[in-house]
Amino acid sequence: MMRGPQQVFLSIFAVAFGCFAAGCASPESAGDPVKGQHDSTTVVLSKFYSSQNYRIWLGRLAEQSDVAPLRFFQAYGAEAGALNQELSRASAIVLTGGEDVYPGLYGQEADTLKCGRTDRERDRVEQVLLDQVLAKGLPCLGVCRGLQIMNVHAGGTLRPALARR
Repeated sequence: MMRGPQQVFLSIFAVAFGCFAAGCASPESAGDPVKGQHDSTTVVLSKFYSSQNYRIWLGRLAEQSDVAPLRFFQAYGAEAGALNQELSRASAIVLTGGEDVYPGLYGQEADTLKCGRTDRERDRVEQVLLDQVLAKGLPCLGVCRGLQIMNVHAGGTLRPALARR
C-alpha cells in the first residue's frame, strides 16, 4: 500500500483525470453514440517505451477510478494532422521520462556539454503538448523529464549534471 505524498499525488491525479474524462460528453449528446459516448478515454503520451510501464500504471489507475478503458497515443513521431486529431479528443497528457532537456531552451546552451543525450524533436513535441495543456485546460502528468520540460516551458531553468553524492 502506498503512503504519504505519492498516495496524495495519485489520488489528486485520479480525481482530476476522472472528472475530466467523465465530463467529455455534453448533456445534449450524452445518449448519442456518435457525438457523446466514448468507449475509451484518450491519453496522449509524449513518448512510448517498450516496457509499457506508463500504460500499465495508468490503466490500473483508470480502473480504480471507474474511467472508461484508456486508449494511448504517442505524440513523438506522429504526423501533425494525426497529433492534432488525437489532441482534440484527448482527456489527459502524460510527459514521460527520458533524455535531458536541451539547455538552449532555457538560455544555457553552454551547458550542453554537461548533459547526457538530448532530443530536440522531443523537446519540440512536448512544447506543443504543453501549449495544448494550457489552451484546453487538460490534466497533465510530468514524470522526471516531463516535470523538467514543464518547468522550462513555464520560463524556468535547470541545473544540468548535478554532482552525485
